Order: sequence, then structure tokens, then C-alpha cells
Amino acid sequence: MTEQGTFSRRALITLLLVFVVTRGLGVWVSVRPEGYGRDIKVTRDYELYEQWATRIVDGSAPPYKTVDLEYPPGSLLQLLPPGIADRDLADYRAVFVVLAVLLDVLALAFLYWLAVRWGSLAGPWAWTVGLALLGPLPYARLDLLPALATIVAAERAAVGSWGFSGGWLGFAAATKLYPALLMPGAAAASRDQTKWLTGAAAGIALPLLPFVLMLPDVLSDVFGYHGERGIQIESLWGSGLFVAIRNGYNLEIDADFGAYHFNTALVPLMKLAASAITVGAVLAAPLVLRRTKQPQAIALSQVAFPVLALAVAFGTVLSPQYLIWLLALGAVALCTPDSPLRPPIYLMCAAAFLTHLLFPFFYNRLQAFEAVPVFLLVVRNLLLVLVALWATVATRRWLRA
Repeated sequence: MTEQGTFSRRALITLLLVFVVTRGLGVWVSVRPEGYGRDIKVTRDYELYEQWATRIVDGSAPPYKTVDLEYPPGSLLQLLPPGIADRDLADYRAVFVVLAVLLDVLALAFLYWLAVRWGSLAGPWAWTVGLALLGPLPYARLDLLPALATIVAAERAAVGSWGFSGGWLGFAAATKLYPALLMPGAAAASRDQTKWLTGAAAGIALPLLPFVLMLPDVLSDVFGYHGERGIQIESLWGSGLFVAIRNGYNLEIDADFGAYHFNTALVPLMKLAASAITVGAVLAAPLVLRRTKQPQAIALSQVAFPVLALAVAFGTVLSPQYLIWLLALGAVALCTPDSPLRPPIYLMCAAAFLTHLLFPFFYNRLQAFEAVPVFLLVVRNLLLVLVALWATVATRRWLRA
């Protein structure tokens, strides 16, 4: 890094070359999914998105009223545009991938600006490498938009624009629900809580305005859908049930809610335990942020990651695209040179690679209870637990320094 607060040309060229090469490979596999094999399901969500978008764009089926969507209204900004020029699935997929690449590039740009301000290029590198380890998955899901919004919210906080920071985090929550977990901590960290709260309210409200007359349908589709899900097979709890099955416990997998779940008498207890851990992490964030002497925006960037990591690692639903959320917050945290989170975030990149192996390559074999994919799932989930706990302890020590 130079005295002017920018990075060397060689460092930037190397980063951009790696980004271009890895994203080129990601795009290639995304538009040619047959390279993963006929039974691979990594890119099949395009089919569902295309059906939704076509029905909504032609006006025959209003979202949430007729088309049941599990995602909040902000997600329509990524879901619908490919449907405007859609003539078939290939057209929809191509436009969807182009938009996803644009979101990816914007995420890297905002991480770079954050790195220039805070002093470490490790953040952009973590995003570049970590996302590549997930394969084509990021370009086949609706998670890059909220991930980008959380990155922009952090960048706006870094320059003291707390109103816009709250607005972007609010918008992220109106796109996917998970950024709402970060809001209590972000509100506590903001130096102007009135502006932050106003911005957050606006960010949530604007995507909801077109649906104000059908708000009950929106809430039912989104919260009802996720509240009724069982134990997803890829979750920590699911991996424990897989081990039990391998040792003689009789249990079957149910295909529902667009995924695969275990539904047993233990589901309520597991949900209660997962909820307790998540709520505890969310409520602890504002307490520790109010007490720290570290700069508020930087402190928030370090606290946000363990909060979400605990929620993801111990959650009863853990889809592979959730790693995109963690990579975004991890990249933000690593823009700080003295971040305590480097080891756990690097470990998370290993978990991202195992996630790519599991989904798509071993996914069908996992459903058949085979030993190798069950072992990989257990290792991946234990890595995520280690990441979450390590990040929590390291951040707590750093905040007290």
C-alpha cells in the first residue's frame, strides 16, 4: 500500500486478473450447466425463476396474490428484469447471469473503496476467491443483491453516511430476510441513530410500497413459508440426523418447500435451540458495540460477521447460497488491517469449497445416505461452527482492546 492510501498497480492488476478468470469460468458453467452432468441441480432454480417472472411480467399473475413467492419484494429487482426480454429459458438464464455478474462487479468495487479507506486489500481478495470456490451457484440464485446491499451499507457507514447506511441495510432486509439480524447492532453502532433509523425504515418501505394493499399476502408467503420448514438436510442438525441414520436410526427425507427436510418429533426442540442461539447473538451485538472504544463503523464490520455466522451455522435451514451472505460480511471485515477475523474467514473459504463439492456433486448421493457425502457434510458443518465460535471469541477480545 502506498502513502497516498491506494494500493500498488501490481496488486490491483493481480486481483483483477484473478477476478476476471474466476468469473469467466463461473459464467461459462452457469450458461452451460450440462458440464456438471444431467442430474446436477445447481442451476435448476433458473427454471422456477423464469416461470415466476413470465407469469408476473405478462400481467396474468400478480406476485404474492397469485404467484406464491418465498422472497421479500426487493428480490423482484433481480428476478423480473430477465423476464422482460425472455423468449425461452436460455434467454432468461443469459440475462440473469449478466445481471448477477454486474452485482458481483459492484460488490468488488465497493469492497475496494472500503479497502482504500481502511487499509487492507484482504477484503476484496476474500470476496474474489471465496465466491469462486462456490462455483456457478452465486450466478444461479437471488443472493448477490442482498449481499451487495450489505457491503454498500458498510461502505456508507465507513464514510459517516449513517442515513444511507441504514437505507441500504433496510433494502437488503427487504430483499432477503437475513440482514434484519444485523439491524440492532447497526442501529447501536450508528453515530446518528435518527438518520440511521429513518434510512432503514425507508429502505424497507420502498420495496413494499407497490404491495401495500396485499401486505398480508406478502407476510404470509414470506414468513409463513420459512416458519413452516422442518430441518433441512444440509444443516448442522440435519448432519447429526444423517449420522444417526447411518447408525441405525430410521428416518426418511421429505421433499417440500423447494428443498429436502427431515421432519421428526425433534424438530420443535431443534428450532428452539437454533432460535435461542440466533436471538442471543443478535441481542448481544448492540451491547458490545456500545461499550467498545474502537471506531464504530469498523467495530460494526467485525461484529456483523460472527452474528450472522452463528445464525447460519446453528440454523435449522442452511442452503448452500447462505455462504454468499457470510462471504460478503467476511470481506467487509477483512478490509481492516488488524481484523481479528482473518483465520476464521479463511477457514470459511474452505467450508465454501466443501459446499461446492456437496452441492452439486455429492447431493444426490447425500440423499441416499452414503458415507462419503455424509462425512463431507459433517466436516463442512463443523467447520462453520468452528468459524462462528472462533469469530465470536476473537471479536470479543478485539473489542475490549
